[in-house]
Amino acid sequence: MDFRSVAIVLSSVLGLMAVACGNACDDAVDHLQECGVNAGSAEHDADCTGQAECLAECINEASCEDMKNQVPSYRNCVSGC
Repeated sequence: MDFRSVAIVLSSVLGLMAVACGNACDDAVDHLQECGVNAGSAEHDADCTGQAECLAECINEASCEDMKNQVPSYRNCVSGC
């Protein structure tokens, strides 16, 4: 899966969760936007736990280049969620 596909999926999940999420999801949405990915808008109340929290942590730990280039550490993190 290429960067844009992963970014679309992740931004959709995280964008929906940004209202009720803890800092990890909020930070991930901000980081995606800093990397030039539209993280969407928060429209639903949701919990930043489980898969959403895991994906947020992967995003927060990765550089924009790591996400764009799908480096193994980032890819493995996302796959592990």
